[in-house]
Amino acid sequence: MFEEEELNWDTRLDGARAELHGKVGDATLLAGTNEGNRFRGLFLEPNTWSSSNGLIDARAGVSFVEAWGAERNTDIGPREQHAGALGEVVVGPATFYGEYVERDFVGKDGVGAASPGHGTFASGEVSLEGFSFAAEFREMLRFEHNYHDPPTTLRQHTWTLLNRVNGTVLSDIPDDDVQGGLFTAEYAVDAFTTFQASWARLIQDRGDDEFFELFAEAKSNWQEQVFGTLAAAESELHIGNTFEERITKLGEAIFHLNEQNSASFIVEWADVQESNAATQAFEYPKEYRDRIFALTWGRSPWLTVTATVEDTTEDDPAEDKERWFNVLAELNLGGNDVSVSLGSERGGWKCTGGVCFYEPEFEGLKVKWTGRF
Repeated sequence: MFEEEELNWDTRLDGARAELHGKVGDATLLAGTNEGNRFRGLFLEPNTWSSSNGLIDARAGVSFVEAWGAERNTDIGPREQHAGALGEVVVGPATFYGEYVERDFVGKDGVGAASPGHGTFASGEVSLEGFSFAAEFREMLRFEHNYHDPPTTLRQHTWTLLNRVNGTVLSDIPDDDVQGGLFTAEYAVDAFTTFQASWARLIQDRGDDEFFELFAEAKSNWQEQVFGTLAAAESELHIGNTFEERITKLGEAIFHLNEQNSASFIVEWADVQESNAATQAFEYPKEYRDRIFALTWGRSPWLTVTATVEDTTEDDPAEDKERWFNVLAELNLGGNDVSVSLGSERGGWKCTGGVCFYEPEFEGLKVKWTGRF
């Protein structure tokens, strides 16, 4: 609760925290305030139960959270209540997990009351003889918050163009009305050769907006000196009257020059076609191309230098550029990370670890230092 941008307010509450750890399980009680917002929560999680033969493990938990929003500068309701439960079962190589939260807007003295919402998430995973299969499902209604990031049920990509699309989708189809599913499959031939595929879909329960993505990726190597990755994706996004289809090709090659030096080259290429239901009878679909080329040299373990060129043929009045170029140097100095970039960067959505944020276009010099204490 109380997360604003990159600040987690649950670590900045003025109040009390109590924890009880025992053989049966764990209990946590929170009570505090922050800038006029009041918060209290109770979390109970029993210890894992195991079967006599050791093939089945299970755990469960319940929680109750109540929050009062301040009179201003907050999106928290006058009185919100969250009650939820989670459960997990491990059977041999298979794991099943699920949780459900009911979100109720009780209001303060009847003021601010609203229809309740809910959040549902379920996942399953099984691994056997080099094969791995995983599935996720979520269904949410009136569950949009500014202070938490629920599962996206979209594949977490390492590719910039695909993550940019994911960020756009999650902002256009928010958690106030969404149903999503993700299925992934992987086969590992050895430590360096793998094949992956995924299918993801987001839809509105009470609307027509929809997103679909099909992705495939293959990795291999040559004598453990050259490592290559090839991938492709097709996605379709329907928002209001707009329909967008993307065909994306991606590739990466990493060359181990010696024990300390390596070089890599990345290319991302997307062909996009957009149409509008209101104008498709008399106007051709809009077509354009997005590309990214990146060349990296690394000297293990302290220096990485990357030069990136991005261009587009999209006629977007919001952008005054068609090409961006920057050089990024990343240094690891005894537990401290320093990054220096010079040039221009295209703005847009970026995603990492399921969290998406919008980053505006930038041009100039940027220095970032990260220290660990």
